[in-house]
Amino acid sequence: IVRNEAAAAQVQHLEDAARNPLTGNAWPHGHDKILQGRRRLPVYGRYQEILDKYHQSQVMILSSETGLGKSTQVPQLLVY
Repeated sequence: IVRNEAAAAQVQHLEDAARNPLTGNAWPHGHDKILQGRRRLPVYGRYQEILDKYHQSQVMILSSETGLGKSTQVPQLLVY
């Protein structure tokens, strides 16, 4: 994956891998359970849209109701 060119499907593939792509270490115990919870959040279904906007813009303002994953999930997505 090229930094700032990742697609949502590539990110999902990396999250499903046996090892953390950023450290090379095995995912910690409980990773699967946390990932299942993340994938239930509304923002997860919009990953590709968020990535597209991020790659096209110098500034991105994301606004929605509390508890949808803006402050926890989007930063993790943008690491890729």
